[in-house]
Amino acid sequence: MAALFVVIVSSVSCVSAEVTLKDAWDREVVIPEEVTRVICSGPGCLRYLVYLQAQDLAVAVDDMEKSRNMFESRPYYIAHPELKDKPLFGEFRGHDNPELIVALDPAPQVIFKTFGNMGHDPVELQKKTGITVIVLDHGQLGVGKEKMDELKNLLVELASKVDKTAEQEKVIEQNASTVAELNASVESLKVALAAVEAERNELDAKYKELWDEAEGLRVLIAAEKAKARIGELNAALADFTDEQKAVAQEEITAFEADPMSHEVNAIVDKILVAIAKKSIEDAKVAEQNAAEKKDEEDIDIFASVYETNEDNEEVSIF
Repeated sequence: MAALFVVIVSSVSCVSAEVTLKDAWDREVVIPEEVTRVICSGPGCLRYLVYLQAQDLAVAVDDMEKSRNMFESRPYYIAHPELKDKPLFGEFRGHDNPELIVALDPAPQVIFKTFGNMGHDPVELQKKTGITVIVLDHGQLGVGKEKMDELKNLLVELASKVDKTAEQEKVIEQNASTVAELNASVESLKVALAAVEAERNELDAKYKELWDEAEGLRVLIAAEKAKARIGELNAALADFTDEQKAVAQEEITAFEADPMSHEVNAIVDKILVAIAKKSIEDAKVAEQNAAEKKDEEDIDIFASVYETNEDNEEVSIF
């Protein structure tokens, strides 16, 4: 929320047709008893004049109201676009032009200025224009609420100089009532939010409980599935000897470590292939042995044995 003016009002005294006030810089300033013409310099200054429904007192505006289109979304400007038609007295953010101010007709009786350290120096501006400059400071609705109330008192006092006290007090009371309603709404929302947060925490706890329970069931199911798979492998290998299973020992070990990632058939097929190969090899060996035995049986040990002599003639060795 935009910060509000903050002014410490330590004294208000009337001397003939003038009123003496003390502004935010602790300066005693004198204004006419009846004020009908003002200008507002600095961020937020004209906005609060509009909030008090005293915008008709402004006799001029800075260039933010006239040519800076990026600011046209401001609520008070939308409500009072006629402000841009008023004469120009300087640039926005307090960069006032004393020459333009003294040339204004009608001339302002008071210059309100927020953020006195920004732009034209208030004391110098008052000397150059001969017009009273009242310095105001921003506060906040939450922190600094007491200073905001002091500002309200000053604005009511100033409103009395233009015969608008009742009207301004009504606006302030309406604003106070709105603030109270908003605060009550905020408190109701806080209670509702706390209830929603509590319900959400309860649901989160229940969800975690259910998740943990489901996770435990998933672990148990996975363990049972792994156990069943190992049982399938053991049943498939029951008819094989240890020697036959040895050819697939690496695959068997991997299966036992992670039964869900390996196939029983792959292990059985490897063993069967090894058995088939061994059977073929054994058959070949048996056939070769039988042939050799037959050859031995066909030899006649009593047959004549010949050799070749020097004349290349075969003669018996016996």
